[in-house]
Amino acid sequence: MKKLILLLMPLMLIGCGDDDGDNNDTAFDPNEPLIGSWELITEDHYLVENGNFTACIEEGYPNVIEFFANGTYNDHWWECRENSDGSVTMNDTGATEGGIWKQVGEGGNYLISDPNEDEPNEEIIYLEFNNDFSQFSFDNGEYISTFERQ
Repeated sequence: MKKLILLLMPLMLIGCGDDDGDNNDTAFDPNEPLIGSWELITEDHYLVENGNFTACIEEGYPNVIEFFANGTYNDHWWECRENSDGSVTMNDTGATEGGIWKQVGEGGNYLISDPNEDEPNEEIIYLEFNNDFSQFSFDNGEYISTFERQ
């Protein structure tokens, strides 16, 4: 009986894996800290001109991006514009499904692009993660955005 159990052990271990067959896995991977769901929590602009759109950071209007292990992402963005009377205009910029991301070169350098755009992004950006990978920030020279893992 003991020999039979030892012979069946490899088969039992193979059957006990945690893969549920979902190719869009968003579980945290310390080797690729970008994978997961992120929400924009701050956006600081260097130059703010009256009437320009900025990201909305309001309850109920989350700007979110979700990176998957298969190299794709989905996102949804809201923009706000402060009007001359002090009111705010909300603009749902819509969602991206099936965007593409990949790490390029050293850690933190990524190419993130939406293949549905007329001119897909080909600029490599640097995302600076904090020590426990629960936040990252992005500085494009016009504004700094900080995202928090959800």
